[in-house]
Parts: sequence; structure tokens; C-alpha cells
Amino acid sequence: MKLIDMIKIGIKEFYKNKANYFNTIFISIAISIVIFCLAFSNSLNNYWNQSVKKMVDYRTFFVYYDPNEKTEKEALTELQSYNTIESISPYTSYIINMRMFEELNNTTEINLFLFGVPKNTVTISNGNNIDNYNSSDKVMVCPENIFYEYKKGNKTEKKEINLNNLLGKQISLKFIDDDNKIENFKLIGTYDSSMRQGKENFCYTNSDIVTNLNLYYQPEAFKEEEGIIYPLIVRLKSTDNIQETLKKFEKDHFYTNGDPVVKIDTTIGNKILNLITLISLLVGIISIIVIILISIKNQYNQNKKYAIFKTIGYNRVDIIKLQCIESFFCILVTLVLILIITTFIIFVFQRYYVNHEEMLYGLKLIISKFNIVLGISFCIIINILLALIRNNKVKKNNIMEELKS
Repeated sequence: MKLIDMIKIGIKEFYKNKANYFNTIFISIAISIVIFCLAFSNSLNNYWNQSVKKMVDYRTFFVYYDPNEKTEKEALTELQSYNTIESISPYTSYIINMRMFEELNNTTEINLFLFGVPKNTVTISNGNNIDNYNSSDKVMVCPENIFYEYKKGNKTEKKEINLNNLLGKQISLKFIDDDNKIENFKLIGTYDSSMRQGKENFCYTNSDIVTNLNLYYQPEAFKEEEGIIYPLIVRLKSTDNIQETLKKFEKDHFYTNGDPVVKIDTTIGNKILNLITLISLLVGIISIIVIILISIKNQYNQNKKYAIFKTIGYNRVDIIKLQCIESFFCILVTLVLILIITTFIIFVFQRYYVNHEEMLYGLKLIISKFNIVLGISFCIIINILLALIRNNKVKKNNIMEELKS
């Protein structure tokens, strides 16, 4: 028989067999869930490792010293000898809470946290670096997208504004509790918004600028009093150096609480990742078992169909070819459905959950090449397994017994 005739018969048998509809839909849903679980697990893991942990404040620590053992100058000198430390700043240069106004209407207040950082600390995505300016220049680097709250009926919602079109412009800031004096800052650069924890407006400027603002607006908070020891702000070069540096702190009689300024507990997150991976494996295993059981249950119709083919002159090789063609179209239709279902699940999850979860701001669900290859392999293996079961049954069963039944 010609190949084209075999293909036509194979397509016809694919559409006539209702079991194929169930198999393709069930396999598609099962594999889509597996791919989604793996994609979410991998994306979340990459988000923590490549984005969140690279934030400046994830590698920033409050470090104390015993004034009975060493002076501040001696403490600074000792810490500067650490090869894992990027910079050391006084506590006054850490942060100040300021307000800006939305440039579109100049009436909506936007709260932001202005952090003091040394040079070469913030990696920008647009504009200029802080290290291109003097420590006395009032310049700042902000996230690409900045948020402010507004009332919508009885609910408070957040609006997002892109700052890239304001690069190079002067922006007016006011201290959180003082409307009398305006501080004009020049927006020189923006950084990737995904390098920020949640929907908080973290902007950065030179350490000396924040020190001067803190001492000007809230000097009472930094008065030197007996018994009060202000910490030093120590930033490490990399999150890989944290445990090594903490042990050295303890050895040299420096004290921290063991956590960075921004602490993200990945213990629960890792448990979630392991749970998601386990769910995906269970879904895959259960789907294989269910499909095989249902396929065996529906084997009667398959055997009768192939017995009829034998009586009208088809040999075993022809029947195997028809099985392969039918399996090929099952695989093809299943792959198309997997693509549609997976894309839909990820779109809905990204839009209606991830984009509204502050702790996951900036997370993008991405299907890796490994996930795609795994899904295709899973699809092919299941369909080939079903074809082998059918082929084995056809080989063993008696033709006349099938036709009599």
C-alpha cells in the first residue's frame, strides 16, 4: 500500500477513535502542569539568586564594636583590611525618608527611601553612574518604575510611573515631616526595577548627601549620648562572602545580628520549590498510570479494529505502520495543546498573581529549553508506550476470537 494511502487511513483512524481525544487532552493538561510547575520553580529560584540577592542592601550589614576595646577610628581601620568588604559608612549615611511629587500633575506625593551608598555600588540600566559626580552633588539613581498610592473608591491602589523619561531633570524632594525646605536632586540614572524587594521606592545617592540631610532634618536622632553606639554600615562585595565575613567579624570582636539589612528567608521558599517539583513529578507519574490503565480498558475496541484490518488483507507490518501514523498525529495534536494550555496557565498566573504579589515584583515566568525538551520527551514517551501496549496486544490476540466477540 502506498504511504499516502496509509497516512489517509491513519488520520481517519485517529479521528474515529474517541480514546485518542481523551488521551491527547489528558496528556496535554498533565504535561502542561508539569512544565508550569518546573517553570515557576526555576524562575523563582533564578529570581532570588540573580536579582534579589544582588540588591545593595542584601549584602549590607549593621556592624557594632565594643568602645571599651577599640575606638571608631580603630574599628574603621580594622574593617578596611577585610578583602570581602566593599565599603564602610557611618550610620547617618544609611537612609532618609523623603517625598517627591508626581511630575505629571505636581500634586500627588510619592514616598521614597533615599539610601547613601559609596561609588560603584549601584548597577544602572539607563543614564549615568553615581561615581561620575562629586560626593557633594545632589544626584540620585532610582528604579525604572516608581510607585505611589492613590484612592480608588474605598480601596487604596498603587500606580506605576516610569522614570526613564525624567533622566537628567531636577526633581524636588521634601523631608517626610518638613514642608519648609525643598531639596532639588538631579535624576542621573535608573536601575532595573526587578533588583528591588517589593513595590518600595529605593533611590540611591552619595553617602555624604544622606549624612548631611539626616543631621539637618533630624539631628536629635543622631546625638552622641552615653551608652548609645551607632553601627557602621558595612557592604560586602558579594553575597557569596557573607558566611566567611560573619565568622571573621565574630573572631575580631565585631557584632551583628547575623542578617543583612534586607533579609529574605529562603528556607520556606526552598521548601515551596521542593514541593512544586514533587507535585510536578507526581502529576507526571499519575498521568502515565491513568492513561495506561484507561488504554488497557479500551483495548477491546483497538484489538477488534486491527483484527478487521487483518481479515481484509493488511499484514502485521501494515498495522504497525498505521499504529505509528496514528501515534504521530496523537503526538502532534498533544504538543499543540500543550503549547496552548501552558501559555494560558502562565499568562493567567503571571497577570493575576505574580504581578500583584509585592514580594515577587519583577519576577517573570520563563519556560526554559530544558522544560520544553522535557515536555516534548514526556509527550513522545507516553504515546510510544501506548503504541507498544497496543502492538503487543495485537500480536498476542487471535483474530477470529476478536471478530466473534
